[in-house]
Parts: sequence; structure tokens; C-alpha cells
Amino acid sequence: MLNISYSAAYDPYHTAFRFLMLLRASSKEQKTYDWLRISDFYLCFPKRLSEFSAPRKVPGLKGRISRLVRSLPDVHYASLPESRIIFERMTIIQDTALSALSKKDMVSYSLSGNQRMVAHGIQEVPEPLLSEVDSAIAKNQPLLEILAEDFVEIEVLGPGGLKDRSGLEEYQYDTV
Repeated sequence: MLNISYSAAYDPYHTAFRFLMLLRASSKEQKTYDWLRISDFYLCFPKRLSEFSAPRKVPGLKGRISRLVRSLPDVHYASLPESRIIFERMTIIQDTALSALSKKDMVSYSLSGNQRMVAHGIQEVPEPLLSEVDSAIAKNQPLLEILAEDFVEIEVLGPGGLKDRSGLEEYQYDTV
């Protein structure tokens, strides 16, 4: 039997919208694409933040994550695979969303050393879309504070980095 269901995680248009949310919510000019992908995963599946190992160098992060996860409603209508599998399946959708935003000059990305960097593009986001993005940011403020401000402060690569602490990607062979 085939079940058909919608998941925002596998929708490139919704992914592009979430990317704009994360980029706009963060005060940092340039971010790594790995940060954007990992943060996007947790924006889709905020309950999975309970699996994240918070570093001590970001004060209060562990407590804020715990409070946020406890405040989220339990949804038991679907069983999902483990986080790493979902994250891997999201890769092609995330790449497609980044490509679409880049082609419209809403974001730009470049290589800096061994990492892909993402920043706001030269083209302004159209006003109706920007209004929706700002509205979504306001509705998800506690989650976005963690993803767009705290996560940006954590190194992405190597032991103790964002990839390691999330368990979503391999970090042992990162060139640090």
C-alpha cells in the first residue's frame, strides 16, 4: 500500500522560504551552507533538538533548548526515520532551494576555504514574500533565536562542531 503525505522538509518552495527566514533572522553577514542546512532541519523538526548536544561556550543554550522542546506539542500521527536519514533525504531539496534563490539573486553563495558560504543576495526579496517571512520569524522567535543566533556561534567543522553535536553529518574527515 502506498501512502501519500506532505512534508515541508521535502518541498523546495517551503525550503526556500525557511532559508530566507534563517538568513533574515541571523545578524551575521555570511553563514556556512552547512549551518543553513542543519538549522533548516531543526526548523522542520524542532522536537529533534532534544538530540542536540549543546556546547558550554554558549551559555544557557541547553536550558533554552529543553524549555523549547518541552513546550512543543507531541505529534504521534506519523513515525519518522532517524534524524540522519531524514537529513540526508533533505539534501537534494535544500540544494534545489539554494539554487533557485541564487538564480533570483536573493542569496549568494561562494567558496571560502573548504566551506560554502551563504549570504543575502543583491536582489531584494519582494515585499509580499518579505512580509510573510517576517511574520513567520515572529511566530517562531524562540526557535529562531537558537538556530539563527546561537548555532551561528558554534563552529561547524571538526570535533565539537555543529556537525558533530547534531549527529546529522560526518565530521571526522573535515579539513579544519
